[in-house]
Amino acid sequence: MSINHELEQMKNGWEKHGISKRFSSVHHFSSEKFATKPSGLKGFYNWCKDRDILDENYQTVQRANRVIALIADGKTTDSAIAQAWREFPICKR
Repeated sequence: MSINHELEQMKNGWEKHGISKRFSSVHHFSSEKFATKPSGLKGFYNWCKDRDILDENYQTVQRANRVIALIADGKTTDSAIAQAWREFPICKR
């Protein structure tokens, strides 16, 4: 699956479930490792689209898509976000 397909899946899923305003909670900038304010769903999507994203940006997409899958399986949004962070922590360099 291409990164653009994963990005589309992420954006559409978060919008479908009505949780776009919670996107910053899965963005890697919300981690204590970063002092920058996380972007919202639309800003992150627009920045990543048609780029070859890697590392933390790709992990954010993976984390966000995992949240959607967990919600589809019946998890609450908070529970899904917490589990996605456990499964996709910030990458170590």
